[in-house]
Amino acid sequence: MANIYHRHRYHGAKLLGRKVLRQLVSVSQPLAFVLAGAYLLLPWLKQLEPMRPGLLAIAVLSVPAAFVWRARARKLATAMDIMAAGHDGEGTVARLLAKLPREWAVLNNLALRAGGPIVQIDHLVISPSGVFVLETKAQKGKIIPCAAGKWQVERRGQIRSIVNPVQQNQAQVKACQLLLDRLKPGLACKGLVVMTESMAQADWPIVAASDLRQCLLAANSGRKQAMSKKEIRRLAKGLMSFQVEGKARWQEENQYFLTFALTLLLPLFLFGAIAALALNQA
Repeated sequence: MANIYHRHRYHGAKLLGRKVLRQLVSVSQPLAFVLAGAYLLLPWLKQLEPMRPGLLAIAVLSVPAAFVWRARARKLATAMDIMAAGHDGEGTVARLLAKLPREWAVLNNLALRAGGPIVQIDHLVISPSGVFVLETKAQKGKIIPCAAGKWQVERRGQIRSIVNPVQQNQAQVKACQLLLDRLKPGLACKGLVVMTESMAQADWPIVAASDLRQCLLAANSGRKQAMSKKEIRRLAKGLMSFQVEGKARWQEENQYFLTFALTLLLPLFLFGAIAALALNQA
């Protein structure tokens, strides 16, 4: 088993939390309309009659608010699903990399600062002969590569664009090479795009996840051994010193949760407060 210096981004409690949050987003959409219906019916109870105008005003406003949240929740759910597919693909590759020889080092889910913008790296593998920088893609459907610019994926009659993984990997290799020049000058750094679902062909090394381990072993065996186990460990720790913390894009978009608070939580709080006041007066 290879030495794992940085684990995959979602495992254990984090993985469970991601799945629970995704379910809550789904449940919240019909819940918004259920609450709106309750707001319209409850004010007609005799006990709430003193505050009926205020309660009905909240009820009327909650209906368009439910539609607003449904639209926002669908976008959030889509973003989470896309992100989850990528994370699951990275998890598959991380498990494969863990089966590499013991003297190898594996660093998953890195965000490195190499003097410029932060570069996100799915997997970085340090072998005795050099460093491999891996970009994982878990796209289903027919992939249409493009030499420059975004790629396209055709699935179920729909075509959508995805970030060009070759250009991503090239930027990652460039950033890693800058760090290696400081930590271990002269060490080779190679890029590789790993596909866990559909395959694609491009003018850049691309390999199916099922062939990844054998590909890395073959690449290492054909190159001069440049590092001992101790040097590999030292280099892994040196690269980790450039790690910065970050969040997934959907986690950074707080407007989703602000919309949730305004469309679901605020009406619920106001309705509950006014209803409680009415019951106290009854």
